[in-house]
Amino acid sequence: MATVKNTHIPEDEVMDILTRLPGKSLMRFKSVCKPWCGLFRNSDFISKHHLKQTHLSNSNFSVLVKHGAQKEDCFSFLYSSSVRDGGEEVLTLKESVYMPFTKDFQHNPVVLGPCNGLLCVYDHCEKIGLWNPAIREFKPLPLSPIERPSGTELTSFGNLGFGFDRKANDYKILRFVTNYFDEGMSSVDQVEIYSLKTDSWREISSVDVIPGGIPWFNQYNNGVYYWWADGDDGGLILSFDFADEVFDKVPLPDFGVSWVDYLPQLAIYNGLLAVIVYTREGPERLVDKWVMIERGVKESWVKQASIGPVPGVERPLGFLKNGGLFLEDLEGQLVLYDPSSQQLKNLQPRGGKDSLQVVNYVESLVPINGRHEDEDEPFVRIRF
Repeated sequence: MATVKNTHIPEDEVMDILTRLPGKSLMRFKSVCKPWCGLFRNSDFISKHHLKQTHLSNSNFSVLVKHGAQKEDCFSFLYSSSVRDGGEEVLTLKESVYMPFTKDFQHNPVVLGPCNGLLCVYDHCEKIGLWNPAIREFKPLPLSPIERPSGTELTSFGNLGFGFDRKANDYKILRFVTNYFDEGMSSVDQVEIYSLKTDSWREISSVDVIPGGIPWFNQYNNGVYYWWADGDDGGLILSFDFADEVFDKVPLPDFGVSWVDYLPQLAIYNGLLAVIVYTREGPERLVDKWVMIERGVKESWVKQASIGPVPGVERPLGFLKNGGLFLEDLEGQLVLYDPSSQQLKNLQPRGGKDSLQVVNYVESLVPINGRHEDEDEPFVRIRF
């Protein structure tokens, strides 16, 4: 009879192995033993796991793609991974991840993030939720108890911002609210902020610039959220630091184009704030990429690339780390533009017009004190 040896694996090697595993696997391993169940809730392990996943993403990263269903009023997410094939980036479908909708989130929800693996989901009314796809946890936020000004006839909920407060170790959501009055439809603006740590809303000082534009074209990066906004002298970028809770205004460069013919869009490129400027109409799109870089103690805009003309596309969606550009074509198909070969590649996700969103995603085990998606109300699952 063969003898089975009791092989001891050092604890540090076990930790290294566990931090390399996806969140879905770790959630299954909670039942292996009580120490592991507690380990996966430990803040130090959660940080190490996310750091390792971020490091691994440099060579094999993932994207979440949101696309609208044609026959049902709901959305699903495609979770895709990038692998190397002879030095070329190849995107393959890894799994479908279904957002745990309740009936309140079925009407064209917007997704913000990610922020340390968390996503913020909201509709155009007052419903907001936090979601961690890696551990399948979802948390509907409480309604804001903040009072509206006396005489308010209509309240409009505008753009949101979602980010991490590194000082308080807290996740926060900022929302712009506009209150309209009957007489001449005059208005008063409010800004309110939600704290995950306290699970509550509070009002903060407003700002003289209100962001506009398409919500998912706004961006979060390293503790700061950025919105496109209109100032007295034209377009600008409004920013908010979640740690200091301070607004700032970021000036734009002279793009050398007319906004009659071009559209701007915020993006994040290799950890830097970027602006994509592209033509509004025509059979081909011209795309310029501007990136904000540090020069000593100052920051300045640098034009890094001009892409195109690219035929048959509607709008840019975001960048790959190698400089590739996700675009939506005229039929709502997700396509990838390779700047080295100047070729377009059709990818699997297809949605309705202007429904696609692409998010560079890194998993985390960060808990949000919500409920598991299996505990949510039944919803329609659509496979593609």
